[in-house]
Amino acid sequence: GMKAKRQAGRRAWVPLTVVACVLLALCLTYALAFGEGAETLADRVALVMMVLTVLALVVSLRRGTGATAVEDGAVLAGRLGQTVESAELLSRRVIGGDRVPVRVTFSFRRSAHARSATRPLVPNGTLNGLVADYRAVRPRRLVITGEPGAGKSVLARAFVAEFNRGRTEAEPVPVLLPLGDWGRQEVFRDWVVRHLVRDYGSTRAHAAQLTDLGLVLPVLDGLDELDEPGVPLPDSRAQQVLDALTGYQSGLEPAPVVLTCRTDLYDVLEASGRPMLDAARVEIDPVEAQEAVRFLAMRQDAIHREGQWRPVLDELRAHPQGVLARSLSTPWRLVAMATAYEQVNDPRELLGARTEQETTDRMFARFIPASVRAVDEEPRHSPERVHAWLHQLALQLESRGGGANTLVLPELARSPGALWARVLYAVTVGFLALVTLRVFLPDAPQGSLGWGSVLLIVGITVMSLALLRPGGIRLLPHAAMGLPPWRSPLWAVAAKAAVRAHSRRGVLMLSVLPTLVLWRALAPEWLGGMGD
Repeated sequence: GMKAKRQAGRRAWVPLTVVACVLLALCLTYALAFGEGAETLADRVALVMMVLTVLALVVSLRRGTGATAVEDGAVLAGRLGQTVESAELLSRRVIGGDRVPVRVTFSFRRSAHARSATRPLVPNGTLNGLVADYRAVRPRRLVITGEPGAGKSVLARAFVAEFNRGRTEAEPVPVLLPLGDWGRQEVFRDWVVRHLVRDYGSTRAHAAQLTDLGLVLPVLDGLDELDEPGVPLPDSRAQQVLDALTGYQSGLEPAPVVLTCRTDLYDVLEASGRPMLDAARVEIDPVEAQEAVRFLAMRQDAIHREGQWRPVLDELRAHPQGVLARSLSTPWRLVAMATAYEQVNDPRELLGARTEQETTDRMFARFIPASVRAVDEEPRHSPERVHAWLHQLALQLESRGGGANTLVLPELARSPGALWARVLYAVTVGFLALVTLRVFLPDAPQGSLGWGSVLLIVGITVMSLALLRPGGIRLLPHAAMGLPPWRSPLWAVAAKAAVRAHSRRGVLMLSVLPTLVLWRALAPEWLGGMGD
Protein backbone atom coordinates (compact mmCIF):
# COMPACT_ATOMS: atom_id res chain seq x y z
CA GLY A 1 0.00 0.00 0.00
CA MET A 2 0.87 3.68 0.18
CA LYS A 3 2.51 3.27 3.58
CA ALA A 4 4.80 0.50 2.32
CA LYS A 5 5.85 2.62 -0.66
CA ARG A 6 6.60 5.54 1.63
CA GLN A 7 8.76 3.36 3.87
CA ALA A 8 10.57 1.89 0.85
CA GLY A 9 11.27 5.38 -0.46
CA ARG A 10 12.67 6.45 2.91
CA ARG A 11 14.90 3.36 3.12
CA ALA A 12 16.25 4.05 -0.37
CA TRP A 13 16.92 7.69 0.53
CA VAL A 14 19.00 6.92 3.65
CA PRO A 15 22.18 5.66 1.90
CA LEU A 16 21.97 8.48 -0.64
CA THR A 17 21.84 11.02 2.17
CA VAL A 18 24.84 9.45 3.89
CA VAL A 19 26.88 9.44 0.67
CA ALA A 20 25.99 13.07 -0.05
CA CYS A 21 26.93 14.20 3.46
CA VAL A 22 30.28 12.39 3.30
CA LEU A 23 31.19 13.85 -0.09
CA LEU A 24 30.19 17.37 0.92
CA ALA A 25 32.15 17.03 4.16
CA LEU A 26 35.23 16.03 2.16
CA CYS A 27 34.78 19.04 -0.11
CA LEU A 28 34.50 21.44 2.83
CA THR A 29 37.49 19.84 4.57
CA TYR A 30 39.53 20.37 1.44
CA ALA A 31 38.36 23.97 1.08
CA LEU A 32 39.01 24.88 4.72
CA ALA A 33 42.47 23.37 4.92
CA PHE A 34 43.85 26.71 6.22
CA GLY A 35 46.29 27.69 3.49
CA GLU A 36 46.72 24.21 2.08
CA GLY A 37 43.36 23.74 0.42
CA ALA A 38 41.75 25.42 -2.58
CA GLU A 39 44.39 28.06 -3.23
CA THR A 40 44.75 27.97 -7.02
CA LEU A 41 42.21 28.91 -9.63
CA ALA A 42 41.90 25.34 -10.86
CA ASP A 43 41.30 24.09 -7.32
CA ARG A 44 38.46 26.54 -6.73
CA VAL A 45 36.77 25.79 -10.04
CA ALA A 46 37.07 22.07 -9.37
CA LEU A 47 35.62 22.51 -5.87
CA VAL A 48 32.53 24.36 -7.09
CA MET A 49 31.93 21.89 -9.90
CA MET A 50 32.38 18.97 -7.48
CA VAL A 51 29.73 20.32 -5.10
CA LEU A 52 27.24 20.88 -7.93
CA THR A 53 27.95 17.47 -9.44
CA VAL A 54 27.42 15.69 -6.13
CA LEU A 55 24.10 17.43 -5.52
CA ALA A 56 22.92 16.79 -9.08
CA LEU A 57 23.85 13.10 -8.79
CA VAL A 58 22.04 12.68 -5.50
CA VAL A 59 18.90 14.40 -6.78
CA SER A 60 18.84 12.28 -9.93
CA LEU A 61 19.30 9.10 -7.92
CA ARG A 62 16.53 10.06 -5.53
CA ARG A 63 14.16 10.64 -8.43
CA GLY A 64 14.84 7.10 -9.49
CA THR A 65 13.69 5.78 -6.12
CA GLY A 66 10.20 7.29 -6.52
CA ALA A 67 10.43 8.82 -3.04
CA THR A 68 8.82 12.04 -4.20
CA ALA A 69 5.66 10.25 -5.35
CA VAL A 70 4.51 9.04 -1.96
CA GLU A 71 3.33 12.27 -0.37
CA ASP A 72 -0.19 12.10 1.00
CA GLY A 73 -2.73 12.50 -1.80
CA ALA A 74 -5.10 14.63 0.28
CA VAL A 75 -2.28 17.07 1.03
CA LEU A 76 -1.35 17.31 -2.63
CA ALA A 77 -4.99 17.80 -3.60
CA GLY A 78 -5.41 20.56 -1.03
CA ARG A 79 -2.31 22.30 -2.35
CA LEU A 80 -3.57 22.06 -5.93
CA GLY A 81 -6.99 23.34 -4.84
CA GLN A 82 -5.40 26.46 -3.37
CA THR A 83 -3.66 27.11 -6.67
CA VAL A 84 -6.85 26.61 -8.67
CA GLU A 85 -8.77 28.95 -6.37
CA SER A 86 -7.26 31.96 -8.15
CA ALA A 87 -9.61 31.27 -11.08
CA GLU A 88 -12.67 32.30 -9.02
CA LEU A 89 -12.28 36.07 -9.33
CA LEU A 90 -11.57 35.83 -13.05
CA SER A 91 -14.71 33.78 -13.64
CA ARG A 92 -16.83 36.47 -12.01
CA ARG A 93 -15.16 39.30 -13.93
CA VAL A 94 -15.82 37.60 -17.25
CA ILE A 95 -19.59 37.55 -16.61
CA GLY A 96 -19.83 41.14 -15.49
CA GLY A 97 -18.10 41.61 -12.17
CA ASP A 98 -18.66 40.43 -8.63
CA ARG A 99 -21.74 42.54 -7.88
CA VAL A 100 -23.78 42.39 -11.08
CA PRO A 101 -23.15 39.16 -13.00
CA VAL A 102 -25.17 37.98 -15.96
CA ARG A 103 -27.64 35.28 -14.97
CA VAL A 104 -26.58 32.30 -17.06
CA THR A 105 -29.18 29.51 -17.26
CA PHE A 106 -29.07 26.08 -18.87
CA SER A 107 -31.26 23.06 -19.55
CA PHE A 108 -30.51 19.34 -19.54
CA ARG A 109 -30.89 17.72 -22.95
CA ARG A 110 -31.89 14.14 -23.56
CA SER A 111 -29.26 12.03 -25.26
CA ALA A 112 -29.90 10.28 -28.55
CA HIS A 113 -28.09 7.13 -27.39
CA ALA A 114 -28.70 4.68 -24.56
CA ARG A 115 -25.46 5.09 -22.58
CA SER A 116 -25.97 8.47 -20.97
CA ALA A 117 -25.59 9.53 -17.36
CA THR A 118 -28.55 9.85 -15.03
CA ARG A 119 -29.71 13.44 -14.54
CA PRO A 120 -30.95 15.22 -11.38
CA LEU A 121 -34.66 14.79 -10.76
CA VAL A 122 -35.14 18.53 -10.13
CA PRO A 123 -32.28 20.42 -11.80
CA ASN A 124 -31.44 23.95 -10.70
CA GLY A 125 -30.58 25.09 -14.20
CA THR A 126 -28.67 28.16 -12.99
CA LEU A 127 -25.02 29.13 -12.69
CA ASN A 128 -25.09 28.98 -8.88
CA GLY A 129 -26.75 25.56 -8.94
CA LEU A 130 -24.48 23.98 -11.53
CA VAL A 131 -22.30 22.19 -8.97
CA ALA A 132 -25.33 20.70 -7.19
CA ASP A 133 -26.69 19.51 -10.54
CA TYR A 134 -23.32 17.97 -11.40
CA ARG A 135 -23.10 16.11 -8.08
CA ALA A 136 -26.47 14.51 -8.88
CA VAL A 137 -25.22 13.20 -12.24
CA ARG A 138 -24.13 9.54 -12.29
CA PRO A 139 -21.47 8.90 -13.43
CA ARG A 140 -20.10 12.39 -12.97
CA ARG A 141 -19.49 13.20 -16.62
CA LEU A 142 -20.97 16.38 -18.06
CA VAL A 143 -20.96 18.05 -21.50
CA ILE A 144 -21.72 21.80 -21.66
CA THR A 145 -22.91 22.96 -25.08
CA GLY A 146 -24.02 26.31 -26.43
CA GLU A 147 -23.86 28.70 -29.36
CA PRO A 148 -20.66 30.69 -30.07
CA GLY A 149 -20.26 33.23 -27.27
CA ALA A 150 -22.99 31.61 -25.18
CA GLY A 151 -20.74 31.39 -22.14
CA LYS A 152 -19.41 27.83 -22.26
CA SER A 153 -15.99 28.86 -21.00
CA VAL A 154 -17.63 31.18 -18.47
CA LEU A 155 -19.76 28.35 -17.14
CA ALA A 156 -16.72 26.06 -17.01
CA ARG A 157 -14.69 28.63 -15.04
CA ALA A 158 -17.56 29.26 -12.66
CA PHE A 159 -17.97 25.52 -12.18
CA VAL A 160 -14.28 25.17 -11.28
CA ALA A 161 -14.52 27.99 -8.74
CA GLU A 162 -17.76 26.81 -7.11
CA PHE A 163 -16.82 23.13 -6.99
CA ASN A 164 -13.39 23.90 -5.57
CA ARG A 165 -14.90 26.12 -2.85
CA GLY A 166 -17.12 23.34 -1.49
CA ARG A 167 -14.90 20.36 -2.32
CA THR A 168 -14.48 17.62 0.29
CA GLU A 169 -11.21 15.74 0.81
CA ALA A 170 -12.62 12.70 -0.98
CA GLU A 171 -13.56 14.68 -4.10
CA PRO A 172 -11.19 15.53 -6.96
CA VAL A 173 -9.86 19.03 -7.61
CA PRO A 174 -11.46 20.63 -10.69
CA VAL A 175 -8.83 21.91 -13.11
CA LEU A 176 -9.63 23.95 -16.22
CA LEU A 177 -7.64 22.57 -19.16
CA PRO A 178 -7.80 24.04 -22.70
CA LEU A 179 -7.89 21.26 -25.27
CA GLY A 180 -5.99 23.14 -27.97
CA ASP A 181 -2.60 21.44 -27.52
CA TRP A 182 -3.75 17.85 -27.09
CA GLY A 183 -1.65 15.83 -29.54
CA ARG A 184 -3.16 13.00 -31.53
CA GLN A 185 -0.70 10.45 -30.17
CA GLU A 186 -0.67 11.70 -26.57
CA VAL A 187 -2.30 9.59 -23.88
CA PHE A 188 -4.99 11.58 -22.08
CA ARG A 189 -3.55 10.85 -18.64
CA ASP A 190 -0.09 12.05 -19.74
CA TRP A 191 -1.60 15.20 -21.22
CA VAL A 192 -3.34 16.03 -17.92
CA VAL A 193 -0.07 15.48 -16.04
CA ARG A 194 1.77 17.77 -18.45
CA HIS A 195 -0.74 20.57 -17.89
CA LEU A 196 -0.60 20.23 -14.11
CA VAL A 197 3.17 20.64 -14.32
CA ARG A 198 3.09 23.51 -16.82
CA ASP A 199 0.07 25.50 -15.64
CA TYR A 200 -0.15 24.78 -11.91
CA GLY A 201 3.46 24.27 -10.85
CA SER A 202 3.15 20.63 -9.76
CA THR A 203 6.11 18.30 -10.02
CA ARG A 204 5.67 15.52 -12.56
CA ALA A 205 5.64 12.86 -9.82
CA HIS A 206 2.98 14.66 -7.78
CA ALA A 207 0.86 15.41 -10.86
CA ALA A 208 0.98 11.75 -11.87
CA GLN A 209 0.06 10.68 -8.34
CA LEU A 210 -2.95 13.01 -8.20
CA THR A 211 -4.16 11.85 -11.61
CA ASP A 212 -3.72 8.15 -10.86
CA LEU A 213 -5.54 8.51 -7.52
CA GLY A 214 -8.52 10.11 -9.26
CA LEU A 215 -8.01 13.41 -7.41
CA VAL A 216 -8.11 15.56 -10.56
CA LEU A 217 -11.37 16.50 -12.27
CA PRO A 218 -10.47 17.63 -15.81
CA VAL A 219 -12.69 20.48 -17.03
CA LEU A 220 -11.92 20.46 -20.75
CA ASP A 221 -12.62 23.64 -22.69
CA GLY A 222 -12.80 24.09 -26.45
CA LEU A 223 -13.62 20.78 -28.15
CA ASP A 224 -15.02 22.77 -31.09
CA GLU A 225 -11.74 24.68 -31.56
CA LEU A 226 -9.53 21.68 -32.31
CA ASP A 227 -10.07 21.30 -36.06
CA GLU A 228 -10.02 23.51 -39.10
CA PRO A 229 -13.26 23.70 -41.16
CA GLY A 230 -13.66 20.87 -43.63
CA VAL A 231 -11.82 18.17 -41.68
CA PRO A 232 -13.68 14.83 -42.08
CA LEU A 233 -15.36 13.89 -38.83
CA PRO A 234 -13.78 10.41 -38.47
CA ASP A 235 -10.30 11.94 -38.88
CA SER A 236 -10.91 14.95 -36.64
CA ARG A 237 -9.10 15.62 -33.39
CA ALA A 238 -12.48 16.27 -31.76
CA GLN A 239 -13.59 12.71 -32.50
CA GLN A 240 -10.32 11.34 -31.14
CA VAL A 241 -10.84 13.31 -27.94
CA LEU A 242 -14.30 11.81 -27.47
CA ASP A 243 -12.96 8.31 -28.12
CA ALA A 244 -10.21 8.86 -25.54
CA LEU A 245 -12.65 10.22 -22.95
CA THR A 246 -14.99 7.28 -23.43
CA GLY A 247 -12.11 5.02 -22.42
CA TYR A 248 -10.98 7.28 -19.56
CA GLN A 249 -11.53 5.13 -16.47
CA SER A 250 -11.17 5.43 -12.70
CA GLY A 251 -10.86 1.81 -11.68
CA LEU A 252 -13.83 0.04 -13.23
CA GLU A 253 -15.98 3.17 -13.46
CA PRO A 254 -15.95 5.99 -16.03
CA ALA A 255 -13.71 8.73 -14.66
CA PRO A 256 -15.34 12.13 -13.91
CA VAL A 257 -14.85 14.81 -16.55
CA VAL A 258 -16.50 18.03 -17.76
CA LEU A 259 -16.36 19.06 -21.43
CA THR A 260 -17.45 22.17 -23.37
CA CYS A 261 -18.39 22.23 -27.06
CA ARG A 262 -20.35 24.27 -29.58
CA THR A 263 -23.91 22.99 -30.02
CA ASP A 264 -23.88 22.29 -33.76
CA LEU A 265 -20.62 20.34 -33.65
CA TYR A 266 -21.68 18.18 -30.72
CA ASP A 267 -24.99 17.45 -32.43
CA VAL A 268 -23.02 16.10 -35.40
CA LEU A 269 -20.72 14.10 -33.12
CA GLU A 270 -23.72 12.58 -31.33
CA ALA A 271 -25.40 11.75 -34.63
CA SER A 272 -22.24 9.98 -35.79
CA GLY A 273 -22.75 7.38 -33.07
CA ARG A 274 -19.45 8.07 -31.29
CA PRO A 275 -20.13 10.72 -28.62
CA MET A 276 -18.63 10.66 -25.13
CA LEU A 277 -20.51 7.85 -23.41
CA ASP A 278 -21.85 7.82 -19.85
CA ALA A 279 -22.26 11.62 -19.84
CA ALA A 280 -25.11 14.07 -19.27
CA ARG A 281 -25.49 17.15 -21.46
CA VAL A 282 -26.62 20.67 -20.63
CA GLU A 283 -27.41 23.38 -23.16
CA ILE A 284 -26.81 27.03 -22.24
CA ASP A 285 -29.90 29.15 -22.83
CA PRO A 286 -29.71 32.40 -24.81
CA VAL A 287 -29.80 35.60 -22.77
CA GLU A 288 -33.32 36.96 -23.06
CA ALA A 289 -34.00 40.65 -23.58
CA GLN A 290 -35.50 40.91 -20.11
CA GLU A 291 -32.25 39.67 -18.53
CA ALA A 292 -30.20 42.04 -20.71
CA VAL A 293 -32.32 44.95 -19.45
CA ARG A 294 -31.87 43.87 -15.83
CA PHE A 295 -28.11 43.49 -16.21
CA LEU A 296 -27.55 46.80 -18.01
CA ALA A 297 -29.91 48.76 -15.74
CA MET A 298 -28.01 47.59 -12.65
CA ARG A 299 -24.67 48.76 -13.98
CA GLN A 300 -23.24 51.83 -12.30
CA ASP A 301 -22.88 53.70 -15.58
CA ALA A 302 -26.56 53.20 -16.47
CA ILE A 303 -27.47 54.90 -13.19
CA HIS A 304 -25.02 57.78 -13.63
CA ARG A 305 -25.87 58.34 -17.32
CA GLU A 306 -29.52 57.44 -17.39
CA GLY A 307 -30.25 59.67 -20.38
CA GLN A 308 -27.88 57.78 -22.67
CA TRP A 309 -28.93 54.30 -21.53
CA ARG A 310 -32.72 54.73 -21.29
CA PRO A 311 -33.34 54.56 -25.09
CA VAL A 312 -31.28 51.37 -25.31
CA LEU A 313 -33.23 49.71 -22.49
CA ASP A 314 -36.52 50.86 -24.02
CA GLU A 315 -35.51 49.30 -27.36
CA LEU A 316 -34.79 45.97 -25.69
CA ARG A 317 -38.14 46.04 -23.88
CA ALA A 318 -40.10 47.02 -26.99
CA HIS A 319 -38.40 44.59 -29.40
CA PRO A 320 -37.23 41.49 -27.47
CA GLN A 321 -36.54 39.73 -30.79
CA GLY A 322 -35.07 42.75 -32.57
CA VAL A 323 -31.58 43.30 -33.98
CA LEU A 324 -30.17 44.72 -30.74
CA ALA A 325 -31.67 41.97 -28.56
CA ARG A 326 -30.31 39.25 -30.86
CA SER A 327 -26.89 40.93 -30.84
CA LEU A 328 -26.81 40.78 -27.02
CA SER A 329 -28.19 37.25 -26.63
CA THR A 330 -24.96 35.78 -25.22
CA PRO A 331 -23.24 36.67 -21.92
CA TRP A 332 -19.99 37.44 -23.72
CA ARG A 333 -21.54 39.99 -26.09
CA LEU A 334 -23.65 41.54 -23.35
CA VAL A 335 -20.65 42.12 -21.08
CA ALA A 336 -18.57 43.37 -24.02
CA MET A 337 -21.29 45.89 -24.87
CA ALA A 338 -21.50 47.12 -21.27
CA THR A 339 -17.71 47.52 -21.19
CA ALA A 340 -17.49 49.28 -24.56
CA TYR A 341 -19.94 52.01 -23.54
CA GLU A 342 -18.84 52.45 -19.94
CA GLN A 343 -18.54 56.10 -18.79
CA VAL A 344 -17.74 57.90 -22.06
CA ASN A 345 -19.12 56.34 -25.26
CA ASP A 346 -22.78 56.77 -26.18
CA PRO A 347 -24.65 53.44 -26.39
CA ARG A 348 -27.45 55.09 -28.41
CA GLU A 349 -25.33 54.71 -31.54
CA LEU A 350 -26.24 51.01 -31.56
CA LEU A 351 -29.89 51.87 -32.19
CA GLY A 352 -29.09 52.83 -35.78
CA ALA A 353 -27.57 49.45 -36.68
CA ARG A 354 -29.64 47.46 -39.17
CA THR A 355 -27.94 44.08 -38.81
CA GLU A 356 -26.31 42.07 -36.05
CA GLN A 357 -22.95 42.34 -37.81
CA GLU A 358 -23.20 46.13 -37.91
CA THR A 359 -24.05 46.17 -34.20
CA THR A 360 -21.04 43.96 -33.48
CA ASP A 361 -18.69 46.14 -35.55
CA ARG A 362 -19.76 49.33 -33.77
CA MET A 363 -19.52 47.70 -30.36
CA PHE A 364 -16.03 46.24 -30.79
CA ALA A 365 -14.69 49.41 -32.36
CA ARG A 366 -15.21 50.92 -28.90
CA PHE A 367 -14.18 47.89 -26.85
CA ILE A 368 -10.37 48.16 -26.71
CA PRO A 369 -10.24 51.93 -25.96
CA ALA A 370 -12.88 51.49 -23.26
CA SER A 371 -11.07 48.50 -21.75
CA VAL A 372 -7.76 50.40 -21.65
CA ARG A 373 -9.46 53.34 -19.96
CA ALA A 374 -11.21 51.05 -17.46
CA VAL A 375 -7.84 49.82 -16.18
CA ASP A 376 -6.41 53.31 -15.65
CA GLU A 377 -7.93 56.76 -16.15
CA GLU A 378 -4.55 57.89 -17.50
CA PRO A 379 -3.30 54.75 -19.27
CA ARG A 380 0.40 54.40 -19.99
CA HIS A 381 -0.27 52.87 -23.40
CA SER A 382 -2.52 54.08 -26.19
CA PRO A 383 -5.38 51.91 -27.47
CA GLU A 384 -3.53 51.70 -30.80
CA ARG A 385 -0.49 50.10 -29.15
CA VAL A 386 -2.68 47.73 -27.15
CA HIS A 387 -4.46 46.74 -30.36
CA ALA A 388 -1.10 46.07 -32.04
CA TRP A 389 0.05 43.90 -29.12
CA LEU A 390 -3.18 41.93 -29.10
CA HIS A 391 -2.74 41.42 -32.82
CA GLN A 392 0.73 39.98 -32.20
CA LEU A 393 -0.63 37.64 -29.53
CA ALA A 394 -3.32 36.47 -31.93
CA LEU A 395 -0.64 35.78 -34.53
CA GLN A 396 1.28 33.75 -31.93
CA LEU A 397 -1.78 31.57 -31.36
CA GLU A 398 -2.42 31.25 -35.08
CA SER A 399 1.17 30.18 -35.74
CA ARG A 400 0.82 27.34 -33.22
CA GLY A 401 -2.15 25.96 -35.15
CA GLY A 402 -4.27 23.04 -34.04
CA GLY A 403 -6.92 25.16 -32.39
CA ALA A 404 -4.57 26.67 -29.81
CA ASN A 405 -6.47 29.30 -27.85
CA THR A 406 -4.46 29.73 -24.65
CA LEU A 407 -1.51 32.04 -24.03
CA VAL A 408 1.22 30.48 -21.86
CA LEU A 409 3.95 32.74 -20.44
CA PRO A 410 6.87 30.30 -20.94
CA GLU A 411 5.86 29.78 -24.58
CA LEU A 412 5.60 33.52 -25.16
CA ALA A 413 9.09 33.95 -23.72
CA ARG A 414 10.40 31.51 -26.34
CA SER A 415 8.61 33.20 -29.23
CA PRO A 416 10.48 35.24 -31.88
CA GLY A 417 8.75 38.45 -30.82
CA ALA A 418 9.95 38.25 -27.21
CA LEU A 419 13.59 39.00 -28.01
CA TRP A 420 14.10 41.54 -25.23
CA ALA A 421 12.78 39.18 -22.59
CA ARG A 422 15.34 36.62 -23.70
CA VAL A 423 18.09 39.26 -23.74
CA LEU A 424 17.23 40.27 -20.16
CA TYR A 425 17.28 36.66 -19.02
CA ALA A 426 20.59 35.92 -20.74
CA VAL A 427 22.26 39.06 -19.38
CA THR A 428 21.02 38.25 -15.86
CA VAL A 429 22.41 34.72 -16.04
CA GLY A 430 25.72 35.97 -17.40
CA PHE A 431 25.99 38.70 -14.78
CA LEU A 432 25.34 36.32 -11.89
CA ALA A 433 27.86 33.85 -13.27
CA LEU A 434 30.51 36.58 -13.61
CA VAL A 435 29.83 37.77 -10.05
CA THR A 436 30.33 34.22 -8.85
CA LEU A 437 33.57 33.97 -10.83
CA ARG A 438 34.84 37.26 -9.41
CA VAL A 439 34.06 36.31 -5.82
CA PHE A 440 35.78 32.95 -6.05
CA LEU A 441 38.77 34.28 -7.98
CA PRO A 442 39.57 37.56 -6.20
CA ASP A 443 43.32 37.12 -6.40
CA ALA A 444 43.67 36.20 -10.07
CA PRO A 445 46.81 37.79 -11.58
CA GLN A 446 46.23 41.13 -13.28
CA GLY A 447 46.33 40.97 -17.06
CA SER A 448 46.15 37.19 -17.21
CA LEU A 449 43.48 34.55 -17.14
CA GLY A 450 43.86 30.98 -16.00
CA TRP A 451 42.43 28.06 -17.92
CA GLY A 452 39.53 27.85 -15.50
CA SER A 453 38.54 31.48 -16.14
CA VAL A 454 38.70 30.99 -19.89
CA LEU A 455 36.52 27.89 -19.72
CA LEU A 456 33.94 29.58 -17.49
CA ILE A 457 33.74 32.72 -19.65
CA VAL A 458 33.39 30.63 -22.81
CA GLY A 459 30.69 28.59 -21.11
CA ILE A 460 28.81 31.71 -20.04
CA THR A 461 28.98 33.11 -23.58
CA VAL A 462 27.73 29.89 -25.15
CA MET A 463 24.92 29.60 -22.58
CA SER A 464 23.83 33.20 -23.16
CA LEU A 465 23.74 32.74 -26.93
CA ALA A 466 21.78 29.51 -26.50
CA LEU A 467 19.25 31.33 -24.33
CA LEU A 468 18.89 34.00 -27.00
CA ARG A 469 18.23 31.55 -29.79
CA PRO A 470 15.69 28.90 -28.69
CA GLY A 471 14.02 27.30 -31.66
CA GLY A 472 15.95 29.34 -34.22
CA ILE A 473 15.28 32.85 -32.95
CA ARG A 474 17.26 35.42 -34.93
CA LEU A 475 18.86 38.34 -33.17
CA LEU A 476 18.54 40.93 -35.96
CA PRO A 477 14.76 41.22 -36.69
CA HIS A 478 12.79 43.81 -34.76
CA ALA A 479 11.00 42.43 -31.73
CA ALA A 480 7.21 42.64 -31.88
CA MET A 481 6.81 42.57 -28.10
CA GLY A 482 8.71 44.39 -25.39
CA LEU A 483 9.18 44.12 -21.66
CA PRO A 484 6.26 45.25 -19.47
CA PRO A 485 6.57 48.49 -17.47
CA TRP A 486 8.46 48.13 -14.20
CA ARG A 487 5.29 48.70 -12.17
CA SER A 488 3.32 46.15 -14.17
CA PRO A 489 1.82 43.20 -12.23
CA LEU A 490 3.19 40.96 -14.99
CA TRP A 491 6.58 41.05 -13.26
CA ALA A 492 5.02 39.51 -10.14
CA VAL A 493 3.19 36.95 -12.27
CA ALA A 494 6.41 36.02 -14.06
CA ALA A 495 8.35 35.73 -10.80
CA LYS A 496 5.65 33.49 -9.32
CA ALA A 497 5.65 31.34 -12.45
CA ALA A 498 9.45 31.06 -12.31
CA VAL A 499 9.34 29.87 -8.71
CA ARG A 500 6.55 27.40 -9.45
CA ALA A 501 8.52 26.04 -12.39
CA HIS A 502 10.96 24.43 -9.95
CA SER A 503 10.35 21.80 -7.33
CA ARG A 504 11.71 22.16 -3.82
CA ARG A 505 14.77 20.22 -4.92
CA GLY A 506 15.18 22.58 -7.86
CA VAL A 507 15.03 25.59 -5.55
CA LEU A 508 17.70 24.02 -3.35
CA MET A 509 19.89 23.42 -6.37
CA LEU A 510 19.47 27.03 -7.51
CA SER A 511 20.39 28.26 -4.04
CA VAL A 512 23.77 26.49 -4.02
CA LEU A 513 25.73 29.15 -5.91
CA PRO A 514 24.26 32.15 -4.01
CA THR A 515 25.01 30.35 -0.75
CA LEU A 516 28.61 29.71 -1.76
CA VAL A 517 29.01 33.33 -2.87
CA LEU A 518 27.69 34.63 0.46
CA TRP A 519 29.91 32.21 2.35
CA ARG A 520 32.95 33.33 0.39
CA ALA A 521 32.14 37.04 0.74
CA LEU A 522 31.02 37.15 4.39
CA ALA A 523 32.68 34.26 6.19
CA PRO A 524 35.85 35.07 8.16
CA GLU A 525 39.18 34.18 6.63
CA TRP A 526 39.75 31.27 9.00
CA LEU A 527 36.56 29.67 7.57
CA GLY A 528 37.74 30.10 3.98
CA GLY A 529 35.98 33.42 3.34
CA MET A 530 37.19 36.96 2.69
CA GLY A 531 35.70 38.58 5.79
CA ASP A 532 37.50 39.87 8.84
